[in-house]
Amino acid sequence: MSPAAEVALAEGLHGTVREPSVAATAAGRTRPAPRRRNVLPGFGLALGFTLVYLSLIVLIPLSAAFIKTAQMTWPAFVDAVSSPRVLAWRRCRASPRRC
Repeated sequence: MSPAAEVALAEGLHGTVREPSVAATAAGRTRPAPRRRNVLPGFGLALGFTLVYLSLIVLIPLSAAFIKTAQMTWPAFVDAVSSPRVLAWRRCRASPRRC
């Protein structure tokens, strides 16, 4: 263990201190250790596409609805929420037999 690692452990920093991983060859040169393969290849790319589509399809329209509502005055909001069309929708959602 290096002196810096011993000092870090002596000062109370918990955790495993590891030296850089290199494998020695017969000629005395060092080469980086082989990379560990992921169980799910392409996971990072798939996650990136998922987040882009989620933001385009869901988050942007949802934020636009909140921004539009925040710009309304209180009487305009009450009028929009208590319109006959909205009340009929709420009755239909609460009890489908009443539609």
